[in-house]
Amino acid sequence: MRPVLFAMGLLVTAAAGASFYDESFSLEELSTNLTFPVGTCVVSGSQDKFLVIELGGLAWLFVNGTKLDTPFLNISSQIAVGHMRGLKACAFDSDFSNHRYLYLSYMMRPDQADPTGPTTGRVSKFRVNESFTGVTEETPILGRVKSNGCKGHDINAIEEDVICNDNKGHNLGGLLMDKQGHLYIGLADDGITDGAKDGWLDLMYVQTPGYLAGKILRVTRDGKAVEGNPYYSGNQTSLDDNASKVYSIGLHNPWRMFYSEAWDRIFVVNVGEAEFESVYALSPGKNIGWPCTQAIKNGEALDDYSVCQKIANEMDAGFNSLWDSTKEGSPGSSCITGALQVSNRSWPAEFQEAFLFADYCNDYIFLVDVDRTKLKKLDEPADFASGMGTIVDFREHPDGYVYVVTFFPGAVHRIKYDKKATDGKSKEVIGSCSISALNRFSFIS
Repeated sequence: MRPVLFAMGLLVTAAAGASFYDESFSLEELSTNLTFPVGTCVVSGSQDKFLVIELGGLAWLFVNGTKLDTPFLNISSQIAVGHMRGLKACAFDSDFSNHRYLYLSYMMRPDQADPTGPTTGRVSKFRVNESFTGVTEETPILGRVKSNGCKGHDINAIEEDVICNDNKGHNLGGLLMDKQGHLYIGLADDGITDGAKDGWLDLMYVQTPGYLAGKILRVTRDGKAVEGNPYYSGNQTSLDDNASKVYSIGLHNPWRMFYSEAWDRIFVVNVGEAEFESVYALSPGKNIGWPCTQAIKNGEALDDYSVCQKIANEMDAGFNSLWDSTKEGSPGSSCITGALQVSNRSWPAEFQEAFLFADYCNDYIFLVDVDRTKLKKLDEPADFASGMGTIVDFREHPDGYVYVVTFFPGAVHRIKYDKKATDGKSKEVIGSCSISALNRFSFIS
């Protein structure tokens, strides 16, 4: 069991003050002049190029660790602003040599005068030019219907290809493409409940397969349903049915997904609402349970719904997540926004196939050992790093580094391991959220 450092109520620190439990690790700064960056993506196998996307609609290309001066992509004129909205996630095609596509998810700018009003979301594929300096065309593959929200409009949200954002709440989550060319799309619940049980009742559309909210979808490069999806009806028209595209339901905010090469599993980071942050191993047809449950039952009022009763029974039989992180004190005291499984064989043996989780609010990364068979944590989390900044995405790239994107300060760093460095323990400990961190927190949670 690894030693654990406990929270001591310290204020949030910036990435410049980062410290690691093991002094063999260090943080290398690549850029600190980004404006609200939210994600990074890399072409499979590429060791010299990667993208960082900004909430406002820009994508920047980094070559050999250096940010280029000209944006790789600029769709800022298409982006909705405010209320957690904007350009949210990116992924390159897993077979990029034959399909030169960059996939992006974003909230569309409303047609009305108020750019912060109700709107809809979209996922598009962008063809990357041969010189890898930008894109040449956009093709929407999900959310083709554009509207100033869905309520009050002649829109059937269950049957039409539309991602509603009427409540201006949580909207788009992570993107990931598997080796077979299937694109996994995270859709949040568009809900703002503030932890109120009556608010949870208003989100039961998440449990309706055809409604594009609170789901993980699995689609083709063209946005069609994948045959074999759990709600696939087996006829030609079902390729375009919303329900046929669904892979998993009942999520609050599936902010990021990652693939474990060693275990051949996809995992999703589900940002919680009031009490828990959870990480799940994806499986077809899995019902994560929201809003009926958030690791535990949300209240007796939901027992009136048969689907909630079924979920409660499954929980009693062992239905749960890989790990639930309890939010202590204020509902905004933690927010898991990134996860990965270490695959770099140059790292010490104790880290091999261990899981790293990033906390947006507390600015730290912690380490968790997971039972491969039971898909449950083995020990309590151990401190890996603190003072990292507000992490919104972090992942291991083909070059072996772990790249860390922080929303505030707007920066990208990478974690380096030097086996020649002297082992030692950091004197800093994990800190809890300051007031300023809580103000920044609402963008995701």
